[in-house]
Amino acid sequence: MKRFSEMTPNELTAEIERLGVEMERSASEGEKGVLRQRWLLARSYAVRENAFPPGRYRVEGTETTFKLVYVNGVMGWGTTADGQEAAYPLAALQALATSNDGE
Repeated sequence: MKRFSEMTPNELTAEIERLGVEMERSASEGEKGVLRQRWLLARSYAVRENAFPPGRYRVEGTETTFKLVYVNGVMGWGTTADGQEAAYPLAALQALATSNDGE
């Protein structure tokens, strides 16, 4: 099996679709969690890292807010609302509306 970083855009698209179908069909919550992480990572390889400037984001599927400081590969690094350092796959980050609060 190829690594996501070695796949062409078409191969990534096919793998994202395959993982999505497999996730829907899975009966095990544990397996769904693993498949979701792989799906998010595959999607992260398909996005442009320069589309994620430093700023405030919400983590997909959660109420967690995240302040992105920098991007390294397909991971966004920064801090959560409670000040904990964290990293999330880029595809899990959803931009929040910008404000003039200096962030």
